[in-house]
Amino acid sequence: MAYIKKKSERKYKITVCNGYKVNGQKRMKAQTITVPSSVPKRGIQQYVMAEAERIEKSSSMA
Repeated sequence: MAYIKKKSERKYKITVCNGYKVNGQKRMKAQTITVPSSVPKRGIQQYVMAEAERIEKSSSMA
């Protein structure tokens, strides 16, 4: 599950939980993304959701 926080107009911080460690702590991965100016304003949300899904999939494989 990804948690998305808006930092500015085109900057978002995406935090992903990858399960738990042996000692019970959550495995967390955070990444800040900048939406390119080529993406129109109405497509920002869709772009961010796609990036969050990509980060979730790549972190689950690691």
